[in-house]
Amino acid sequence: MKKTICCLPLVICLLVGFSNAQQKPPSTPPTPTPQPQPQPTPRDNPPGQQRRPENRQYEFQRPVYVTGKVALADGTPVPHGVRVELLFNGQVKRQEYTRSDGSFTFDLSTPNRGALADASMSGGDEDLFGGPIGGGGLSSGGMSRGIGRVDLSGFEVRASLPGYSSQTVLLQNRSSLDNPDIGTLILSPLSQTKASTISLNSLKAPKDAQKSFDSARKSLQKKKPDFEKAIKDLDKAVKEYPSFAAAWQLIGECKQATNDMPGAKDAFQKALAADDHFISPYLSLAAMEIESSRWTEAEQITKQLLDLNPYVVRGHFLHAIATFNNGNMDAAVESARTIQKSDEAKNYPLSHYILGFALANKGDVGSAASEFQTFLKAEPDSRYATRIKTLLNEWQQKGLLSAPGPAPAPATTPAPTAAPASAPAQPQE
Repeated sequence: MKKTICCLPLVICLLVGFSNAQQKPPSTPPTPTPQPQPQPTPRDNPPGQQRRPENRQYEFQRPVYVTGKVALADGTPVPHGVRVELLFNGQVKRQEYTRSDGSFTFDLSTPNRGALADASMSGGDEDLFGGPIGGGGLSSGGMSRGIGRVDLSGFEVRASLPGYSSQTVLLQNRSSLDNPDIGTLILSPLSQTKASTISLNSLKAPKDAQKSFDSARKSLQKKKPDFEKAIKDLDKAVKEYPSFAAAWQLIGECKQATNDMPGAKDAFQKALAADDHFISPYLSLAAMEIESSRWTEAEQITKQLLDLNPYVVRGHFLHAIATFNNGNMDAAVESARTIQKSDEAKNYPLSHYILGFALANKGDVGSAASEFQTFLKAEPDSRYATRIKTLLNEWQQKGLLSAPGPAPAPATTPAPTAAPASAPAQPQE
């Protein structure tokens, strides 16, 4: 029987919290030098009256918006909730979702207010607002280029729908007075697949159910999301139309956000029962099984999903985690490599971490070391960096990197902890 020689200490959790800025203690200000008072002239205001400034510009900040629509190439209506991503140099920095008519809006002057933000995004709002992206953020002191202007060089907008490719729009310089409409993002199918992010059953929902669904979305997009009201509206929607898979899915996400995990799982299962070709509940249920370390169940769910649609990158990510922990190294290697060949590879640096341990367990130490080096280059400050460096040093000292051979297991091999029920994500740094 083949012995597993390395375990994957993988922590998958929401990327939360921003780094606190370190402030220097204020220094003692120098004693001001008295300045001579100017002699009054006939043009000066009378004593006691404030002088009116002359030729002075007052800067004011106006919101900068980007709007557009998403459409399918074949003319099929776009449903609620298609993800639209704002990227910087290939990294997802912000996301919004389409409305019932396929439209979307990015407000670039405020932090991300998405109540159910996708934790797989790289970075966070600290990158957009005051952070050092390409010389500054989108705050008044970062990439601002005069009154109401923002330099968005390197930023682009695209839609994200598994199994489809999206047109991409480069933003460049924009002003608050510019037309915010960037046009329509066309989604074209990569190939014929059986599963889709679009729930066809949801497209058939009656008007009243759609109205309740839209109301729930608005409640979740508030600065302080109203989950209670959203769930009430969604309950109305599924009561009106029990096959409303998208509404069941959103109920599950709301219950996750309020820490009702049994209720969330029940809602995801009902979403899948309503439309077994709907991708989202597969991902949510698989993540919940990983959270509970039920590797076999997670592997079964992700395999069902990938059999329906092999282009779901997040599905491959969850599948790699589940199969590794279930001892199926070949499947873990295959899914990790599929991620790395995809357009979303930069969003999943952990694929190199997973692949490294899977290859080590298969005896390919040289390739494993290469994957670890790639991971360290992408995530030099990762919480896993020290452990990887230690393991690489051990292999080097034992001469294992000069020729293929079995990798020694570390003294302690903690099993990977689970992903949170909300979504798979990058590790907490």
